[in-house]
Amino acid sequence: MNGHILIHRKLLDWGWWSDHNTTRLFIYLLLKANWKDNTWMGKTIKRGQLVAGRLELSKNTGISEQSIRTSLVKLKSTSEITIKTTNKYSVISINNYDEYQQSTNKLTNNQPTTNQQLTTNEEYKKDNKEKKDIYSEFINYFNKATNKKYGLNKNNIPNFTFWSKTYSQNQMRIAIKLALIDDWWKDKLTPERLLRQRNANGVCDNIGDLLNKYEGKYELNQT
Repeated sequence: MNGHILIHRKLLDWGWWSDHNTTRLFIYLLLKANWKDNTWMGKTIKRGQLVAGRLELSKNTGISEQSIRTSLVKLKSTSEITIKTTNKYSVISINNYDEYQQSTNKLTNNQPTTNQQLTTNEEYKKDNKEKKDIYSEFINYFNKATNKKYGLNKNNIPNFTFWSKTYSQNQMRIAIKLALIDDWWKDKLTPERLLRQRNANGVCDNIGDLLNKYEGKYELNQT
């Protein structure tokens, strides 16, 4: 396969950057994705898509099949990719592929398209800033409730964003309070542990577990 892909320096600030398996897999997906629409077995595989299975991804990246599964779940949870599975194959779509692979050196040749891409970049930056601001509010509340001084760990933002789609900010604050009165949680509570999506037993939902365990203990306005 000839050609190249673009890798932006902002990848260094990406939430999964320190997760080496997930970063390696995502870069591999960028390398393998179609740069233009193609036909495969009578099906149109669009720009930014590829056909692949976990076994193939494991073989080509050197990452175990189980770790491939975990990294795909992570990439899906932060909307980096979507996966459509049939009984014969899976099509992986890289969301915002055009944003990742845009060129900013064609302002004179393709002004309208580039202006749209630049607008998308600004929207992306704005969205990221809003996520960080909301996460900052969460950490400030966490520190106030626990009398701790946790910093803004960027690696927690994807998990925070993921759970924010399921639970309101009030519910997440209630979960903090519930953890402080729980015999197991009260000495182990950290932002990382509360927001974790997976543990040794697989997928976990610590916020939901706390809310269900102490259902009715706090009203939503008691935050």
